[in-house]
Amino acid sequence: MTAIQTTETLERSARRPDLLSAEIEGKTFSGRDRAQHVLDRIAFTVAAGAFVSIVGPSGCGKTTLLRCVAGLDTDYRGSIRINGRPIHGPGLDRGVVFQEPRLFPWMMVEENVAFACEGRADQTRVRELLALVSLEKARRRWPKQLSGGMSQRVALARALVNLPELLLLDEPFGALDNFTRARMQAELYRIVQQKGVTALLVTHDIDEALILSDQILVMEANPGRIARIVPVDLARPRNRNDTGFITLRGEIEAVLSTC
Repeated sequence: MTAIQTTETLERSARRPDLLSAEIEGKTFSGRDRAQHVLDRIAFTVAAGAFVSIVGPSGCGKTTLLRCVAGLDTDYRGSIRINGRPIHGPGLDRGVVFQEPRLFPWMMVEENVAFACEGRADQTRVRELLALVSLEKARRRWPKQLSGGMSQRVALARALVNLPELLLLDEPFGALDNFTRARMQAELYRIVQQKGVTALLVTHDIDEALILSDQILVMEANPGRIARIVPVDLARPRNRNDTGFITLRGEIEAVLSTC
């Protein structure tokens, strides 16, 4: 049996309830000359505690889809729900990490994390999260004193500070060198598992998706649709040189070559 499924809906876990469900009939951007249809008939669910990635060619709507789940874009036809609750805008049940850390340069590390806290900052929680991302010794540093990997660790801690149910990641390691990226992938998976957070990742890197994910949504463009679903049933930690890993990578590349 092929590892790639043809259904446009993620298989429901028999052991875990769905945290996220999305049914987007369509999403359109209005242009000067004509409207651009960017998402079409998107339907999927994500089980609580799962790590799901979205891959696809540039312009297929990956980031637009993530922004809809984040509540940053609500101008679409359809519905997105977390634990059955409809999403109408940003909420504390979702934490977002962007490709750029977007740290405030006039705030130290611990202040950047605390700034995201609802109400008064919980310093115990802030320090716990900085320890979780291995930055407890850098808590009094300024953003300009951090490396790219350290800055993204701060962004990750900030996204987790309100104890979100769903962590949304938009190419968070795209600007990092290969060595730092590999380290951050391992750290991200460790942190997600330790905190018990459900994660949805947008990435152009097939290997990154295979290393981190339980399932992968492969999107096609013009308009953006889910072309295939890939369950990743490989032992952890994942090895890029394993036969199963190489086979899955080849199948995803074959789908993308037709998108």
